[in-house]
This record gives sequence, structure tokens and C-alpha cells, in this order.
Amino acid sequence: MERAEAEAIYEQGRDVVVAVLLRMDEQIRVLSERVARQEERNAELEREVKRSSRSSSQPPSQDPPGAPK
Repeated sequence: MERAEAEAIYEQGRDVVVAVLLRMDEQIRVLSERVARQEERNAELEREVKRSSRSSSQPPSQDPPGAPK
């Protein structure tokens, strides 16, 4: 949001400002939850990539491509 847009909202009065802040807060909450889920998924995928037949009980045929022989 540009400063001019923020000032235009402010000029519309308290109710409009409060409504905009509440909408923005909800968007921040939704996006924060999405980021947390993505970080969790990334960590899970990194653990899977690091797992190989040398570091687990899986057979060598289940090693990811590029794993050391």
C-alpha cells in the first residue's frame, strides 16, 4: 500500500480504518499459518532427502538419486 492510499483510508474515518486493520490482521494470520505449514513440509522433505540406506533401515534401491553408493 502506498502512503496516499493509507491517507485516503484514514480520511474516511475510524470505522473504515478499523475495518481495514481487521482485514489486514486476518490476511497476516492466514499467511503466517501458510508459511508455518510450508516450513514444516520443507523440513520433512529435507529429512527425506538426507535419509539413505546408510542412515536408515531402507534398502539401497530406495536411496534418492545422487545418494552415495
